[in-house]
Parts: sequence; structure tokens; C-alpha cells
Amino acid sequence: PIVVIPQPTVLIHLFQYLDLLKELIKYTPSEHPDYTYLYMAKDEVEKLLEKLEERRVEAERAFSVKELERKISGLPQSLIVPQRYVISTEKIKETDIVTESSGERSLVMLTDIILCLKPLSRIGTTAVIMTPNTPSYEYQYLWDCHITDVKLSNVDLDNDSESEPTDTAALEDLNTQQALKDDLDILEKIDSLRKQLNSSYTEVRFDKLGDLKEKLKKKIAERQFNEECKRGRILDLTRPINYPCTSTQFHRFLFNTPGKRNDWIEMFTARQHKISKYIGR
Repeated sequence: PIVVIPQPTVLIHLFQYLDLLKELIKYTPSEHPDYTYLYMAKDEVEKLLEKLEERRVEAERAFSVKELERKISGLPQSLIVPQRYVISTEKIKETDIVTESSGERSLVMLTDIILCLKPLSRIGTTAVIMTPNTPSYEYQYLWDCHITDVKLSNVDLDNDSESEPTDTAALEDLNTQQALKDDLDILEKIDSLRKQLNSSYTEVRFDKLGDLKEKLKKKIAERQFNEECKRGRILDLTRPINYPCTSTQFHRFLFNTPGKRNDWIEMFTARQHKISKYIGR
């Protein structure tokens, strides 16, 4: 539906009328015949202003979804749905636990869905001649899922969200991680030398070098994961990728701060409970 936003001058005039009515009531004796009508007029103007404010908020929310849709490439369907609006947009990182790689993501929470986007980098891309009809995309669509179908893990809001490890513990963790990385660098150098020595002896002596390197990489990844868990920045999310929920996809997100992670969880939980309550009616 098209929502008409009142012109600012109209709103200004209405607020002026309201102020005038309040002044008239203030200086009008209660026994005066117009006193009741002044109060009734004031109440009507206040109700009108409340309705106009609701219209304004509704229009801004609809516009925010329309603007978001305009910036996304590859959307399978339109985001514009009645009563849908953007609740939050969080810039995070997604970690692939298999390849140990990470990528920038934008996690958008709308009233009924979670939308995951990949920011598009314009650095190093081929120049494109822009025309008035050329879309200016800022994100690549990755996936979306209804809020009630999303499952969270590693959710713990009881601890101090901004607590940091002690200096001694942090130093020990850094030293351990650095030692593991140093060992991995040494193995990489040994592996490089092995490849330069084309002999069957080296194949026998270093046949397990690859396995050792993978174990070290796994230990480094585990240490980093444990460190981020202590800091309260990691959130694991599972969503269905086929309907009716025949298989699921796992995602691991890293928030910038523990506070932002906890705020996102609280907003998500509130929306999930509200939708579940509405569906259960």
C-alpha cells in the first residue's frame, strides 16, 4: 500500500494549533460554555498527530526495505512485504571451519527473516560506465531464512559481555599460538625443501609431513576459536537449506564486540518469541 507522508508545513501547523488550544484552555474558566469543546478539539488534534506519526514511521520502514532491496544483487524475490521492516544491520565476519578462511558479511534482521549478504568491493574491479538505469549494488545476496527456522548455539548472556582475559592469561595464549605458528612455518620450510629434493628417501621420511601440518593448523584454529569464545564474540547459527527442513547449513559468525553479539541475540530472541506466539494463536 502507498503511504502518504504529510508535508512538514502541515505537521508544523497542526502542532501550532495544538499549542494554541492548550493556551486557550489554560486561560478559559472551566464554567465557560466553550471549555468542554476546547478540550474535545485538543484531544482530536492529538489523535490526528498520533495517526500521522504512525504513518510516518510506517513509511520510513517501508522505504528502508525498498532502499535495502535496491542495493542487493541476486535477490531471488522481492523483500517488500506488508509490515516488514529492518530491525538491525550488523557488519560481521563469517568463518569457514573447514577451510579456516573468513569473509566479511552483513547480517540483516528484518521483522520475519534473517538476511545474509556479502559486501561488494569495488577495489580492483573492472570499470563500468554508469548510466541512470545502471543499478548500483553494494551487496551480493547469499541466503535468507525465516526467523523461526534459525537455531542459535554458543548463546551465553550471563557472563560479563565486555570482560577481557587477564594480562597473564592473554600473554600465555598469544605465546602458545605464536609457538604453534612458528612450528607450522618450520614445517612449511621443510616441506618446501622436500619438494626440491626429488628422491625416494625424502618421500619415505616425510610421508607424514602433510598430516602433521594439518594437525598444527587445526590446533591453531582451535586456540583462536577458544580465545574468541572467551571474549564472547562468536555465534554459531544453523538454518535449513531445503524445505521441509531435510538438511541444514552451519554458520559461524564473529561479531566486532561481545556487546554487539549479545544485543543481536536479544533482538533475535525477542522477535522469535513474538512470531512464535503469534503463529500459536
